[in-house]
Amino acid sequence: MKKTLLTILCGIALLNGYAQETYPRPNGGEYIFNPNKVSCVTESERISIQEILEKKKDLLKKTLKNIKKDNPLPPSFIWPVRQAEGFGYNSVWGISNYVDHSTSSDLIDFNCGNRTYDGHMGTDIYLWPFSWKMMDEEQAEVIAAEDGIIIFKDDGHFDQSCVMGGGSWNAIYLLHEDGSISWYGHMKSTTLTSKDVGESVEKGEFLGKVGSSGNSTGPHLHFEVYDAEGALIDPFTGNCNSLNTSSWWETQQGYTEPNVNAVLTHTAPPAFNDCPEIESANISTTFASGDTVYAAIYMRDQEPDTTINLRIRRPNGTLAGNWAFTFDTYYSSSYWYWLISPNMDGVWTWEAEYNGETVAQTFTVGTLGTNENSLSTVSVYPNPTTGLVTLEDSTNVSEVTITDALGKIIAIEKNPDGIKQADLSALAQGVYFLTMTAEDNKSRTVKIVRQ
Repeated sequence: MKKTLLTILCGIALLNGYAQETYPRPNGGEYIFNPNKVSCVTESERISIQEILEKKKDLLKKTLKNIKKDNPLPPSFIWPVRQAEGFGYNSVWGISNYVDHSTSSDLIDFNCGNRTYDGHMGTDIYLWPFSWKMMDEEQAEVIAAEDGIIIFKDDGHFDQSCVMGGGSWNAIYLLHEDGSISWYGHMKSTTLTSKDVGESVEKGEFLGKVGSSGNSTGPHLHFEVYDAEGALIDPFTGNCNSLNTSSWWETQQGYTEPNVNAVLTHTAPPAFNDCPEIESANISTTFASGDTVYAAIYMRDQEPDTTINLRIRRPNGTLAGNWAFTFDTYYSSSYWYWLISPNMDGVWTWEAEYNGETVAQTFTVGTLGTNENSLSTVSVYPNPTTGLVTLEDSTNVSEVTITDALGKIIAIEKNPDGIKQADLSALAQGVYFLTMTAEDNKSRTVKIVRQ
């Protein structure tokens, strides 16, 4: 996968005994998915797929007759990509291309922009950041955007394509009650649902994992929709949508969705390697005293003249760094990082506030990293939780502290006889950090998601 990287150098920010209001301009820059606008599906492939779908639809007529409702409405799609359980990014996707509405070589998307390529007939949702790493770890799932019947599925094809001519893709096609069909293409090999053709799926149900099969330059989902008569549909409504007058989304997202996809800490700068090599992310949340920490943010649809507020909090909750960074141009995806040198051992917090949302990542500096290992046998479950969590093998845990994503202490419990449970039921939904401390002052911090 080719990409464009803009690098800007900066110095190291030393975190001394005060909050600094200005920081050097960061390293980082733009990341472009599919910069050469490689086509996802050739015309001959599309014709072949449509012929197969028509035959499958005929074979399913009896089943369709049994489920068909009077005057069925068009689908009301939910977003077809989600993060798998057990991962901690704030979001995992960006959009590289919408449907092309131009009948000439010009480019026109539904919003009268040019966020597409010539003849593109779907919505391309790519993984960000570290798309190959996410694909390898199966961090991003494809889900049914609406209730439907599996009309066709194709699996087992090579899924690390980087160019045009990558062969067949792994895909699932759903038939909806109004006769419309949604396509889900480029999925990872052998990850497709075990359900077979003719079986029903519900809105939000797992269909497979995002991959890079077929004509693809990197892991992404190609989502394509047709109505009951076989006419192409763009699920997004807009002034330049020439195909349909209403949105097919349950809740249509904005043309751009500015967002902090991830806040991460690294031992070295991230490296985006040549396709299909997995990126050298160098992610870590544990650092020795004196180490340089690469504190990074990963943006989707960063808008010009918007500002992100950045903070570094010491283990005691006080601010070690507090500054703002204003974006000067639009990027569909970008990354920025600062070099910092923490001067205190303990659990630090790196946080970014953008568009009213704060995303945080804790990291450990110094001896606390060693202390954490002494409590590594303690299991904390369930996680995510709706309230009560159990600390299994917790006879040596004498204190539990719960802090929120901003580092504020929410609750402290002490019991020299050992703490077996922690109750988060009174807390609002969100991310919290539970620090367990033993009688010898050794401790371990885990992230807890309150649902």
